[in-house]
Amino acid sequence: MDRNTFTGLLLILVILVGSTYLLQPSKQEIQKEKVTQDSLSKVNNKQSAVKAAPSDTVQIAKPVLADSTLLTGPFGASRSGANVPVILENEFIKVSISPKGGRIASVILKNYKSYDQKPLILFE
Repeated sequence: MDRNTFTGLLLILVILVGSTYLLQPSKQEIQKEKVTQDSLSKVNNKQSAVKAAPSDTVQIAKPVLADSTLLTGPFGASRSGANVPVILENEFIKVSISPKGGRIASVILKNYKSYDQKPLILFE
């Protein structure tokens, strides 16, 4: 092991130890997380007690999801709509892109033909 390798490993070790020490949560953050976890466990215990109760004593009505609730969130609009490909083309190439996921569905070269004189499809 030469001097440069030893120096590099020592610097990596110092960075790891320093980041572990400097990035640990404070006492307030730990207490806040503990309170959050305790309240979540209480809610879960209440829900399990309600589910365990006989059905003739407790009736829980489940909310009906409206269509507007399906469109909430950052990817809500992707739940609806048709999977009609978007086509980009110029005089040399034609590319079909799937709107769900944005992946390339197919690529066709216009100025070239395959061995049986059909359009040259690179992939589908």
